[in-house]
Amino acid sequence: MKKQELIHLHGLLAQVENHYEMETGDGVEHDEYTSLGVRPTSI
Repeated sequence: MKKQELIHLHGLLAQVENHYEMETGDGVEHDEYTSLGVRPTSI
């Protein structure tokens, strides 16, 4: 997978997470991901 595709996928998964949390009211557990300090916009 190319770098640009990975960046796009990362952003898409972040949107899915936000949508899921808004629809269900439940948070997604992602402590390990958060500890990396990486966001979809971190290029």
